[in-house]
Amino acid sequence: GGAGEAAKDPVAEPDAPLDGSVPCLPEYAADLPAGPVVYVASCYAGGDSDGSAEKPYVSVGEALESADAGSVIALGAGAYEENVLITKPLSLVGAGTDDCTLSTAGEQVTLAVVEAADVSVRGLSLLGGGPAGLLVSGASRVDVSDLVFAGYMGDHPSAGSVVTVTQSEAVTLHNIEVGAVGVDGVFVSESNDVSVSGCTVLGGVSGVFLSESSDVSVHQNSVQGSKSAAIVVSSVQSVVVADNSISDAAISGIAVYFQSEVTLSGNTVTDTVEGGVFDFGNVSTVPLAAGVLL
Repeated sequence: GGAGEAAKDPVAEPDAPLDGSVPCLPEYAADLPAGPVVYVASCYAGGDSDGSAEKPYVSVGEALESADAGSVIALGAGAYEENVLITKPLSLVGAGTDDCTLSTAGEQVTLAVVEAADVSVRGLSLLGGGPAGLLVSGASRVDVSDLVFAGYMGDHPSAGSVVTVTQSEAVTLHNIEVGAVGVDGVFVSESNDVSVSGCTVLGGVSGVFLSESSDVSVHQNSVQGSKSAAIVVSSVQSVVVADNSISDAAISGIAVYFQSEVTLSGNTVTDTVEGGVFDFGNVSTVPLAAGVLL
């Protein structure tokens, strides 16, 4: 299974359709959070969806429109082709990264959490043809975990990032896998109290780029094959970069710019062109080199 592969919970089996067709029996994540559940199943063809397990909605958008604050949207195993926008407190839980996909074509972001609080997203794969997989903007208390991002690419870093957190606070990114081509993997800007942990970032310009933020923790991640520095810290205060595994970066493992206050600890950097740390503006009293093992 992938990063978000979870135990499955099939809903109660309905009676077989009178026309002899195969009933829609999607599997859902077994460990759904507390709260009223709105079910979604791409295989349902009844035409009378109401969000129940027996008559699920067929799109995430329908479920979001009808869901009350605090609801749990359970995505059954299947493929969903749509752009998803979350603007209210709720949980979006897929059946697992091997079985549940959300995809978009072109430049539009696949999943956005905008000006919402108390949101959690987990257990699905996001597939795209453009640069942007997840946007968290103007949000607070957002927990994102157990996701896989694949197929995201752009012509240059300014085209966007696969995962972007901006103008937000209390955001957790945990156990996500990000594949990036031509853009940054994870970009955090103008935010505070952000944690990036247990993630794998493959490719991209920079694996993790932190800008103009505070109280950020980047720990126990694997960042491989970056075309620039693997982890970039620029104008960030109170950031801890610890116990990360970095390899095959085209420049340095960690780059620090513009009066950033950084603490490095236990990071392992191998096979980079310009060494472990590029220091162009650290204001911490602790030498950066002490936190990097080559």
